[in-house]
Amino acid sequence: MLSQNGLVLAGHAGIAGSLAFVAGGHARAGRSPQSAIWITLAVTVGVLAVDRAVGFSDDLANNMRRRAHSRQWYNDRRTLQIALSVGTAAPILAVGAFIVRNRDSISRTAGFALLGVTGLTALRAVRSVSLHDVDVVMRAEVGDVRVQSIVEYGLMAAVAVATAVAATTQRSTDRLARI
Repeated sequence: MLSQNGLVLAGHAGIAGSLAFVAGGHARAGRSPQSAIWITLAVTVGVLAVDRAVGFSDDLANNMRRRAHSRQWYNDRRTLQIALSVGTAAPILAVGAFIVRNRDSISRTAGFALLGVTGLTALRAVRSVSLHDVDVVMRAEVGDVRVQSIVEYGLMAAVAVATAVAATTQRSTDRLARI
């Protein structure tokens, strides 16, 4: 049976492939702005899958924690952690503003997928910063499932649903165009 990490990795890889499929369909249909969004999403989720496979962000957090201890600034790390966590809010707000500003040229499914992928990216970034309070919440369990897993699987499901709807809509549009 796959480990928790393996399930997330498989989910990321599957979603990245699906996003790439939708991007290719948009490119074939000549919808380049939509295609660029889907390609960006596919690459981003692919990078998240690679990060999950090699554990880069976890290693980064562990190395920074060791460095903070060895250089005696571990007790003062909170200011840096909070600044980095707040810094992750800026891209989320930028993506939201981009979607609102371009709502006439971005499909709802692309916007929904974009928000989901941004959420996944922000989750990895905030977890890498390793704020103790966030770690406590993310490690808490609901039943036998960690909160982090619920959030991560929920965001992955949102992206997967948006991608499936986009692929289905795309196939219907392509069939109508051939008539």
